[in-house]
Amino acid sequence: MKKCEKQTRKCQRTTSNLTQTVPLSGDGMVYPDFPWSRYLSYSEMLEAWLDLERLFPDWITHEVLGQTYLGKNILLFKIGNPNGGRVWWNGTTHGGEVVGPEIYYRYARWLLENMEPGITDKIMLENYTLICPFTNADGYPLTAPLPYQKEGKRTNRNPTGAVNLNRNFPATWRTDLGHHDPAALDVQGNPTGHWVGEPTQNGLCSIAPYTYKGGYGTMWWCYKGGTDDWTDVPGHWSYRGSNPGSERETQAILYGLDKWKPKFLLDFHIWNNPWIGRSSLSDVTYCNAVIAKYRLLASARGVATFSYGTEGVNGAMCSNGPAVGATSFLLEAIGPNKDPNGNDLFDELGLYTTVDVAYLKFLPLAITFNGECAIPYVPTKKYRFKEWQDGDTNQTKIVQL
Repeated sequence: MKKCEKQTRKCQRTTSNLTQTVPLSGDGMVYPDFPWSRYLSYSEMLEAWLDLERLFPDWITHEVLGQTYLGKNILLFKIGNPNGGRVWWNGTTHGGEVVGPEIYYRYARWLLENMEPGITDKIMLENYTLICPFTNADGYPLTAPLPYQKEGKRTNRNPTGAVNLNRNFPATWRTDLGHHDPAALDVQGNPTGHWVGEPTQNGLCSIAPYTYKGGYGTMWWCYKGGTDDWTDVPGHWSYRGSNPGSERETQAILYGLDKWKPKFLLDFHIWNNPWIGRSSLSDVTYCNAVIAKYRLLASARGVATFSYGTEGVNGAMCSNGPAVGATSFLLEAIGPNKDPNGNDLFDELGLYTTVDVAYLKFLPLAITFNGECAIPYVPTKKYRFKEWQDGDTNQTKIVQL
């Protein structure tokens, strides 16, 4: 068993004196005790999530949405009150972008351990948190320490041609060009100049083929100015699939969205300048109002905010949120570091200088989303607050009767 020390927010095993790794019951998996000092492999990160279920069985469960091409289960972790307002947090649509599950894990601990009484207990009672940390589980690094670029994989493992899942979702699968969105504002409230997609004629891009230097193949640029793209070349890092929604992983997410119909959705990414973009299919006026509340809350908490604009990637995961009534966003949480030659680097050792900073910026966004769709809790005999002794301090914990 673990004992959660609320003063330090660090969970430790009371049955082991090991400080770096601890054996788990069951399959004997070993992973570092939290907080760890490196990114975890897929098996380690998965076990850390499952361990939360063993620690908080009344408050976190999971279901299987589907399976990947390599047979891994696509899990949806569910936290809080099933009758509460639902927020869907999606991770690793691009398998190697492992920061999402790391930040979502911190967020889950924040909720389950009631780290900010008055905020976290309110979310637990008035919201249902739905987290899919491993959308592209096959692309998640299998070894640790990573390194990201060698072990992580952006696409899935479709044997007929690996697909970029963030180009495969049907709502905007065949769109190109676009119009300037004057409502897209940056953190200072100035127009960003982002372009959003519009339907094409006959479902095809109208710009001529473009060949990448280095022989990557023929690309169809489907965005004004070439700021984003997809291709019909199987196996390319931006291959969108043979048909909209063709992939197992895409179908699993679509199934979950249709089943749970969240009110908010966020798809977590990295590798771009940090910013949050509303889906071009979500209501711009309402999204702007939500982001304004987020900025006010972030300022009150003394943290920086993500820049804001409009997401318009063709076939993006978040574009399917509005189809089930979800106000939807894409988050680029962390940009790449650069080596002396200007090449992108993924800072594996910078877990607490990059991931933790992004996590602090993420929290007010999460609080805002939850507050927007919270369903007031009606007390029943099932739940109550209980004072419980932990170490030398009293803490308030939500318990199930």
